[in-house]
Amino acid sequence: MADLEHKIPITPNSVFDVASVSKQFTGLAIAILESENKLNLEDPIKKHVAGLPDVFAPVRLRHLLHHTSGVRDWPGLFILEGRRFDDVISFHDILKLTRRQKDLSFSPGEMYTYSNTGYNLLARSVETITGNTFSSWVQQNILTPLEMHDSHVRDDLGKLIRHRVRSYQGNKQGPFQNVGNQLMALGSSSLYSTVHDLLKWVHHFDHPEITQPAVIEKSMQPGSLKQGASTGYAYGLGVGEYHGTKRISHSGGWAGFRTYLLYFPEFKLGVVVLSNWSGMNTSSIAYKTARLVLGNQLTPVQDSNSGKTSAHTFEYSEVSHEGWEKWSGPYTEADQTEPSVWLFNRNSQPWISLPDGTGVELTFNAPNTFFHPEKKLKVTCTAGINDWPRALTIQSPGWTGSAKEGISSDFNRSELDDYTGVYYSPELLTHYRLEVSGENLKAIHQRRDPVTLKRFAKDRFTSQVWYWSKVNFDRGLTGKVTGLRITQGRNHNIGLIKQSITQELR
Repeated sequence: MADLEHKIPITPNSVFDVASVSKQFTGLAIAILESENKLNLEDPIKKHVAGLPDVFAPVRLRHLLHHTSGVRDWPGLFILEGRRFDDVISFHDILKLTRRQKDLSFSPGEMYTYSNTGYNLLARSVETITGNTFSSWVQQNILTPLEMHDSHVRDDLGKLIRHRVRSYQGNKQGPFQNVGNQLMALGSSSLYSTVHDLLKWVHHFDHPEITQPAVIEKSMQPGSLKQGASTGYAYGLGVGEYHGTKRISHSGGWAGFRTYLLYFPEFKLGVVVLSNWSGMNTSSIAYKTARLVLGNQLTPVQDSNSGKTSAHTFEYSEVSHEGWEKWSGPYTEADQTEPSVWLFNRNSQPWISLPDGTGVELTFNAPNTFFHPEKKLKVTCTAGINDWPRALTIQSPGWTGSAKEGISSDFNRSELDDYTGVYYSPELLTHYRLEVSGENLKAIHQRRDPVTLKRFAKDRFTSQVWYWSKVNFDRGLTGKVTGLRITQGRNHNIGLIKQSITQELR
């Protein structure tokens, strides 16, 4: 149903927010301008976006394109500063926040970490290079020429959209609830489209009408890290293999919308799945559809060690949000003192952050198993007596191992008083008050529920709330606590400064 309250059914012409599937349109915009010599991927982003702080000096367009920039991901920052995802979030809001960023999460080119903000900066670059708004340029140069007449980039909350569907959350049997959507994140999201229009988009991969075939081919080539490893991410497109054949894909999720675009160049097969329910596993439907169409043309991948079919060939089944949410939290590798693996909830979907900093969206298909089929990643969960300690066994191309949760109790209760007080972030323009609560700390914000922080080592705390995943306290020369740094799945070391009594009174 497109609208449950008015009993309007979904049709192939229903208009959905396709969320992060939007990024490939931004990627093609960059590829076209690159082919016209209007930009170079080695251009510093500061050349095209005014007002960025000096920490952005080493960031190049290619870093943003392939998610290797170290630029913080705005959703985690907005939640931390006290916003809600159903607030009005404009393109201008995102750019203002980005211009206040104090540090990069890592040196550009060192890591792959998905950043929506990077694609917002690319969209702003398109505007400064072309002298046109991003939404107008995309409409004139991509959507209209491809006859995607029911598609547009949303940059006006008041604009009427014919055949627009509403989005919902809730259990499979209900009750369902409306999910507000007031996002205008140009470049990273906020493309509205239909399944018919998106199949025209997929068709142009093989029959390009708006640019040269070489530009399309380049837009499907993944970037690489400094050490040479592939990021598996091209111009807004995920690139990999599935059952021995090249696979191009991208997922999307915002509000109650879940989207997936899948394309197999060898077979010229494209699958587009759009949903307006947050519990829908659109990737599962896409791959099932591809298997139905291609049948035995997809050859199972063999495990070189065992000769058995690779573990990433999975069947999917429905598991409730509560079924997987209980596994959320920090996990520590053997012989390590602090967590290096996190399972967390983002937009009602499970995610994992691995020791190398990679963040991956997961599917949960059994009471104790997560996986990501394209990335060949599988996570098995176990728990001891009374469900503690929880442990993970992880199999992936980049990292294989195990991690266990563990909270240290080897400290005096009075030590918690060192951490109490008010902490302010000049980057987020907000503050938190930390108070002692039993054996833990609570981080209190005027617009959010209190967050419980559990200590696992001196000056180190963790939380089951994803936007406070890991907390490190800093001390000055006198040994007094001077501030703290928060690490989320995609953002590292967001600094808050402890305020003196005089500062608090001000």
